[in-house]
Amino acid sequence: MEMISDREHILLAVIDRLRIIRATDAAWLAGYTDYTYCRKCLRKLCDMGLLQICRDSAGSNCYYLSGRGLAVLGKQTSHTYEVSATTHHALVVGRVCAWLRRTEGASPGELLTDSVLRSKGDKQRHRPDIVFRGHAYEIELNHKPLSLLEKNIRDNNSYQQQVWITPDNRPSIARNLHSCAQRVGVRIQTIPLAEIEKQVATADIHKNKRDTGTWDEIESVVSMSATHSMSKYTSYFKK
Repeated sequence: MEMISDREHILLAVIDRLRIIRATDAAWLAGYTDYTYCRKCLRKLCDMGLLQICRDSAGSNCYYLSGRGLAVLGKQTSHTYEVSATTHHALVVGRVCAWLRRTEGASPGELLTDSVLRSKGDKQRHRPDIVFRGHAYEIELNHKPLSLLEKNIRDNNSYQQQVWITPDNRPSIARNLHSCAQRVGVRIQTIPLAEIEKQVATADIHKNKRDTGTWDEIESVVSMSATHSMSKYTSYFKK
């Protein structure tokens, strides 16, 4: 059976870290410098049964690991991702991570998502969507009670800064956040999601950094070492 390259192994690890992702964001985070080549690798991994595909509201392909893909990463006991009402939010998390790589040079291992924080034993009732270099990033796409917003802003005050990404078609969400922050006595920043989408869409993928960090940095929730993992998927495909 066809083998997978080191870069494709990193691609699997990035997708596992984000749970579900679009091709554009996967290309940025896995260190590709060509969208076409990344999509070719994604198709190959799908054909090998390591990835599954669904479509977002715009009809774009979104990728998540199959049970077989999880097994390649040594996660035989993990459950595959289930597409649900929260999938759009998960995809936006991936887009923000790609934006942070484009604008701040973030490596995948630096981007601590809620699921990664939870796997590391963070038992806080509220965890930011992304923690990056001491900053909390929150994706707020829907209206929530003001009391809950105030609580979350207060909980995030332990970070150096908190950045909230909000949709353009619901400007009242950003207004509510700023009002709540003022009542709590905390400074926050809000960024329109459309601006992030624009920056990622117009960015030159050819300028992407190929260095994504080490395997251990990317897939920090896997207990296997990189060497053991690589030998595991080699023997797996020989079966």
